[in-house]
Amino acid sequence: MGIYTEQQSESKQRIVFEELILTGEKPPLLPLFILGAFTVVFLLFVPLLIIILISSNGFHPKILFGVALAALPGVFFLKLFLWNLYGREVIRIEADCIRSFCDYKYFIGRKKHLSGKLFYCDIIDLEHSEDQTTDVIDEITDEAGVKFGIRNDEAMILSHFSIPITELIRFIDRVNSLDEKLPKIKLGDDE
Repeated sequence: MGIYTEQQSESKQRIVFEELILTGEKPPLLPLFILGAFTVVFLLFVPLLIIILISSNGFHPKILFGVALAALPGVFFLKLFLWNLYGREVIRIEADCIRSFCDYKYFIGRKKHLSGKLFYCDIIDLEHSEDQTTDVIDEITDEAGVKFGIRNDEAMILSHFSIPITELIRFIDRVNSLDEKLPKIKLGDDE
């Protein structure tokens, strides 16, 4: 992982000290094909059909409204298709904050930002390797998947994907081993 500079405009660059990238399992081809078909239909064919049906009476502003309204489900299906195909969640540790965003490969989802120097990591959901969910901490194994949240006193960033508990602990250890002026993460509410 290490330190690198995020590419931005020359006047504003952020240094990223640590990064955690979470990805999920890819779905089977049939659901992906269906999502792709819905995306093409709602982004191309439905707006074209509306243009053809309404434009027979000449151009009117309602054509643009109809096309935009018909394309909205297409944008939703496009986002869902790209998330299932390329989706990954990125959590970055910067000098004075933690940033999180969803990467769809061709565009970035809403960015979440937590300011401060001390953060807490809470385990939200535990999963056994047999895909059974439990809330009993004593039953955690090394291969158990966890969904987690990183929070400060004001807000929380929740993970969308589960990762092995050992990988989460290694990430926390790497963050805490960085320079003492950088943000620190504690597991749970330990003071």
